[in-house]
Amino acid sequence: NTGRCRELLTKDARVYLEKSENPARSTAYDLVAVQKGERLVNMDSQAPNRAVEEWLRCGGFRQDVTLVKPEAGYGNSRFDFYLEAGEERIFMEVKGVTLEEEGIVRFPDAPSQRAVKHVEELIAAEGWECIRRVVEKDERPFIAGALLDACDHTDADVVLTCGGSGLSLRDVTPEATRDVADREVPGIAEAMRVHSLKITPYAMLSRAICAQRGRTLIINLPGSTKAATENWEGIVAALPHAVKMMAGGGHDTQKSLSEKLSAAAARGELG
Repeated sequence: NTGRCRELLTKDARVYLEKSENPARSTAYDLVAVQKGERLVNMDSQAPNRAVEEWLRCGGFRQDVTLVKPEAGYGNSRFDFYLEAGEERIFMEVKGVTLEEEGIVRFPDAPSQRAVKHVEELIAAEGWECIRRVVEKDERPFIAGALLDACDHTDADVVLTCGGSGLSLRDVTPEATRDVADREVPGIAEAMRVHSLKITPYAMLSRAICAQRGRTLIINLPGSTKAATENWEGIVAALPHAVKMMAGGGHDTQKSLSEKLSAAAARGELG
């Protein structure tokens, strides 16, 4: 993707251009790709979604997909794709790599703000409410302070963090979570990784944890929109029961997200 061009558009770099058919344009060519060593890097920000849409429509994701809708709205969010496959209703986000270093692709500019917004929409789909959103410095004491405030001074049943749970030396969200936790709930973090490992082997690099403080559950989600959404989908079915158990209650049931999305689709609420 074009998020970070300074490592690519260097002196004497080989670039690939496409001549525009619009004679009124101020520039005659579009930048399509750039050569970096032996790797050809895409520079067209629209190409990834076009490639994914073609892949979806030809059955590359799942053979039973019956509907592919690009740029689908749900609530106040817009997702790259909305899919229907059998009884399942699926939102999909496409994340473009923004940095390549020594053959390894990275996501240093992962948009946590957008990830938070999408997770909020998925929370609303479950019939819950997001009562507060906080953007905090990525430093351990600040994160810990925000978690303390959320757990002790709001009525939140679940507190979600987005970002800071990887292998960068600046990733300290798990440590800040442990600083305020009464005890950990390892099964939820394990479930997120198991779910994500079905999609990418890089899920094993996550250090995210889940912990309990009083009657509040703290869950570390990744910072990228795609990964945060995938992790949420892997655990959401168990959260209502977890909340009820923390409050001293027993078992309960709740409609699945797929059922609610099906109902929303029937009402024409998926834009």
